[in-house]
Amino acid sequence: MGILFSSLMTMLGQGNGAKLIGYKPHRFMGMAATMQRILDKWPALEAWYQERDANLVREGKVPTGFPSPGWYQHFEQLLSILTPIFPVNKRAQAEDANQVQELLSLYTVRMTALVLDQPIRRYDTKPKTPVFIQPYQLTS
Repeated sequence: MGILFSSLMTMLGQGNGAKLIGYKPHRFMGMAATMQRILDKWPALEAWYQERDANLVREGKVPTGFPSPGWYQHFEQLLSILTPIFPVNKRAQAEDANQVQELLSLYTVRMTALVLDQPIRRYDTKPKTPVFIQPYQLTS
């Protein structure tokens, strides 16, 4: 969290800084929606940065470029890995959840969706026509 925040503040430049007030672990639940939105808007983000760089070149300034080139595949794989975990997180934070249900849910996810030598279903595929990411295709 700290590296991402400091990178964002560096990118925004002087005078735009703010400080991180606090970190709440329950905000992790919103991570899937945020990552999904980033992946949906990725082409638009790249186009915006290209246009911005073109404007900077016309003004005689140094273009900064897209801050995360080549990260699309990393985000896609991370979201595919995390997608089966999010229902467990929601269940664990429900008012009627108990420890046995949580542990059973974790065990089920581990044995079905997160088997180390089995392919991982992509986050954006339908159950009827799944597309899988093979373990050897995972980036590091």
